[in-house]
Amino acid sequence: MPHDTADDPGPEKLHKFTLLARRAVLSLRGDSEGFDSFVSSLKEKLVVSDESNSSRSLVPVKDLDALKAFLFDSDLSSRLQLPGGAIIQDWQPLKLMESNLDILARRNLTWIVDGSGGKPLFMSFHTSPDPIPYNGGSLRFNIDLYGTETSLAKKSLTTHLNSVKSEIQGLVLVYIYMHQTLSKDLKRFCEGHDTVKQFQNFWEQLFLEKELY
Repeated sequence: MPHDTADDPGPEKLHKFTLLARRAVLSLRGDSEGFDSFVSSLKEKLVVSDESNSSRSLVPVKDLDALKAFLFDSDLSSRLQLPGGAIIQDWQPLKLMESNLDILARRNLTWIVDGSGGKPLFMSFHTSPDPIPYNGGSLRFNIDLYGTETSLAKKSLTTHLNSVKSEIQGLVLVYIYMHQTLSKDLKRFCEGHDTVKQFQNFWEQLFLEKELY
């Protein structure tokens, strides 16, 4: 059961649960006028750091059979450190099995995976920007990153943001879910822009399993 919190719930609230994993959440707030320049600034940072020329490449996956072949790799869960061996999408944990992949396929997600061959080290997906009532009407979309390679996380995040920039109108909120080890680097990577800035100071996603007595 995923649970979101801006404060550590402490042992008194968690004693009935087993904590399977913690995922960091980075939230961004900006508007359509500045979104394009924000994405351009991230691309420039990749070039300056030479991470855009990494030997590992990210590729989009649109075919369900190709996605299944990627996800059913026997040790993918340990390499990508999937929380509890599951994918969490829209706060729903989904174990890697055929029926759950069919559920994900119906959700119109945009997938990107490490296509370098051998043993993939990263995958990610984003939802479409959907209307929400925040601030009189805004857009929100989520990006889920799986893996712990910082350079691939930065490339993946930039790719996802770039792919939706033409759809952004007005105010937009972006929520980026990731392994905790990526949090500081990605926060720093996204800093320094005039109009697209961090929205919430701290937020995390807890993956809990209720204990049976």
